[in-house]
Amino acid sequence: MLKRIRYFAESMLAKFAYCIFRLLPFNVASLVGGVIGRTLGPFSSRDKLARKNLQRAIPDLDEKQVDEIITGMWDNLGRMVAEFPPMNDMNKHAFAKIVEVEGVEHIEQAKQSAKGSLFFSGHIGNWEMAPKTVAIHDCPLGLVYRQGNNPEVDKLIQNMRGHYQSEGIPKGKGGSRQLIKILRQAGHIGILVDQKMNEGIAVDFFGRKAMTAPTIALLALKYECPVIATRVIRTEGAHFKVTIFPPMEIEKTGGQEADVLNLMTRINKVIEDWIRDNPSQWIWVHNRWPDE
Repeated sequence: MLKRIRYFAESMLAKFAYCIFRLLPFNVASLVGGVIGRTLGPFSSRDKLARKNLQRAIPDLDEKQVDEIITGMWDNLGRMVAEFPPMNDMNKHAFAKIVEVEGVEHIEQAKQSAKGSLFFSGHIGNWEMAPKTVAIHDCPLGLVYRQGNNPEVDKLIQNMRGHYQSEGIPKGKGGSRQLIKILRQAGHIGILVDQKMNEGIAVDFFGRKAMTAPTIALLALKYECPVIATRVIRTEGAHFKVTIFPPMEIEKTGGQEADVLNLMTRINKVIEDWIRDNPSQWIWVHNRWPDE
């Protein structure tokens, strides 16, 4: 009973925030979200975890640098949440005003291929701009996501993504069947690869072993489809640069376990390099590494 009441309250709050932010211009919503994030974030129980993760991953930072990065993280996270609703109404013209895109030719190459494609990114900047960019160029992705505990909030998020994803793919057995179906139909998939997965494999990430979902490597090796890195960087305020990189070279030695580990190690290194370049734009609040 208490859980149902909590879920109801959460969904009402989420819907209220959605309506408010959707009414605001994109840059104003972003600004307000940043203020809220910087103000409330430090009081979250996740602030302590974020600082611990950052100090373990990049140990040569001093206290002032840690404070600046974590403050920037809360600002970016608040902005991202507030930017999500007004993205619904963003057409190509409005999108072009705030997003610089590099590497469009790799989207076109994926569209013309007889095989499906695997686009990957991480929770950096406004990560929703990655699939939005690909969709703006007429290549909507099936997006892999973790179903939220609150079904009403989960439904709201999926509805917001509806205008730029071809379909939502929940993690799990049912989602695995969707992934295979999409690739067999030469469709395209988007995956955020930087979250912890207890059932995954241990892969180096910032010099420490992190449990990592091997799905993207397993699919790439089995279906021989291109793996395309897609980076989103917040350049200033509510402006972004999205870079679509050339497909990664896939190395097959015949030993699946070794090949999967090799590809996931390379993918984790890509994400790590992006984070080192812009540490305040990654969400350090995830419990990415097991306690040591």
